[in-house]
Amino acid sequence: KLAYTKIGRMVQINGQVASSAVSGIGTGNYLQIDGLPFAAADLDHGAGRCGFHVPHDSANMVDGREIFGFVNESGAVINIYEQNLNGASNKAEIMDSNASLYFSFTYNTTS
Repeated sequence: KLAYTKIGRMVQINGQVASSAVSGIGTGNYLQIDGLPFAAADLDHGAGRCGFHVPHDSANMVDGREIFGFVNESGAVINIYEQNLNGASNKAEIMDSNASLYFSFTYNTTS
């Protein structure tokens, strides 16, 4: 569950997302969390983007991968990426059964 606090144009997101079971995931799948309460601002030169590190329950995640999140300008979706020696990719196979991702980040909105 995620919760938010909005003050002016700033939105603070906190919480945890957990998987109880994972099946049928192959390579190249997207791992996204939709339903942010407000779309991110669309500002000059990409200034509305928000990136952040995603702490996770490493015992239930695929080992050796750094995980980070990204909210695109005008988007209301958290994209979860992995960083490894081959670069960044948006893949769902980083999750395993009973895994947890923890969030705390702030982004700008236009309203």
